[in-house]
Amino acid sequence: MTSLPPLLRAHIYELRDNQPLYLRTLYEGNIAFHGVLLKASRSPELASILWSLQAQGLWEYSAGFGVTMEDSALVMDGLLDAGWPQASLRHSLSCLVASFYSTADEAFHTLFHGRSAYWLGPSLEANAFAVYFIDKLACPEYKAVRDSALAYLLRQPFTSLGWRGRWFQQQSVSNFYVLRALASAGVDGHNLLPVLIQLIQTQSLNGSWNSSVLITSLNALCLGYLIELMPPSCIQLLKPLCPRTAISKARLWLMTDEGQMRQSDPLLYYWYESESPSPASKRKYFYHCEDLGSICLAWRSNALSETA
Repeated sequence: MTSLPPLLRAHIYELRDNQPLYLRTLYEGNIAFHGVLLKASRSPELASILWSLQAQGLWEYSAGFGVTMEDSALVMDGLLDAGWPQASLRHSLSCLVASFYSTADEAFHTLFHGRSAYWLGPSLEANAFAVYFIDKLACPEYKAVRDSALAYLLRQPFTSLGWRGRWFQQQSVSNFYVLRALASAGVDGHNLLPVLIQLIQTQSLNGSWNSSVLITSLNALCLGYLIELMPPSCIQLLKPLCPRTAISKARLWLMTDEGQMRQSDPLLYYWYESESPSPASKRKYFYHCEDLGSICLAWRSNALSETA
């Protein structure tokens, strides 16, 4: 079976009572985030490799980690944009519903058995992916599940900065998936005006956000969904602020030399406890994961394509 290179650098710490202790740095993420690269490249070769790396219709973050809702969804998202047969993707969608939907919570979970208690429970991004896929793949048999996932999203609190998920360090990542799902569902987004204002007002004069290729790309995409979600009357209230002008400025920056650089933005973080029969001997390990540069450039390609 063909393997793929890792896309993230993980700095690992042991979280002790008195202080964190740096242990080592590893490279991981050699499956799921290739879905982001596929979303940008639409490469038939990469699509075939990712399809071959499935585990009964689902995918892992990195080989040996075990499948989760979000990791499977990252790959499915890329396969969908790459034109993979929808019948195959509908099968994977049925696997997502069977494996990660909780009838008790009426929402999708990342997984149901994890190495840390905080991994459990409904997940913001998991439900955003579910709404989008069920709409995109036109699966009426999952309408009740989709409506429950959408209701979960609509109940989640947000600020002018958007939503805070469980896994992604960059809030822009969570914002993108939630806004895309809301746009897919045709939600009235008049209450999202503070998010739109915050995005425009925090954009730098050069058109970027924090001179970050990743954040600038995602925020440009988010602006596009916010325009789609909001009634024109709300957009008119923004003057002299203009979201379309903000997108244009972001695109221009992404086409500069600085906007095409490989950067190592923090992307993912998680912690877990070592397995031990004694609570006193359990250890907690924290993983701070950075993009090696390919993921941010893939999001850059997506942003330039989708906002053209």
